[in-house]
Amino acid sequence: QKKHVSFHTPGHKKRGADITELSYSDNLFSPHGVIRAAEEETAERLGAYRTFFLTDGSTAGVHAMLYALKARGKKRVALSPYSHPSVSGGCKLLDLECVYFPARAYDGIPRQPSREEMEEALKNADALFLTSPDYYGYFPDLAFARELTLREEKPLLIDGAHGSHLHFTDRHAGRYADMWVDGAHKSLPALTQGAAVSAKSGAWADPLGEG
Repeated sequence: QKKHVSFHTPGHKKRGADITELSYSDNLFSPHGVIRAAEEETAERLGAYRTFFLTDGSTAGVHAMLYALKARGKKRVALSPYSHPSVSGGCKLLDLECVYFPARAYDGIPRQPSREEMEEALKNADALFLTSPDYYGYFPDLAFARELTLREEKPLLIDGAHGSHLHFTDRHAGRYADMWVDGAHKSLPALTQGAAVSAKSGAWADPLGEG
């Protein structure tokens, strides 16, 4: 019943829809209200065990996936030399070894790894990391990658930053990956840097010992 006095950011105080982390607005870092409900609904639609919203774009999701690998004792990641810099940068930050596919290109355009190249690289790695689609619209053989990683009992991670609009097709990363990123602000109506990282099971999303 009293006049609302704000001692928090943003400085323009209750003008428009801009609010910060308050008891009624939820907290992205520990969601329990509307954000948690939205994440759960998104996970259901994506076929994920858990989905986490990101405000730092797909880079934050890539780092989160790599951290999940590190936390579970994985040390080497098979990936393309044409991957987004966040992948190699995240590996460097977490002291993970990069096992690169051959750097192939056609008329200056990078190519996705062949089945043989994925299989060979994964022999010396603990996880397979793909970009799908890449920055030229090309896709790796996702069905084979899923079959390969299941056979080898190693996780499949996909940077799907440019493919979140593919959800209702057989090319969406979530149909194949153990963990993947959707860069919603690139191809869906989300604010700049809006993205999500998802895990297919609790083995990758839950704290250690719970999944």
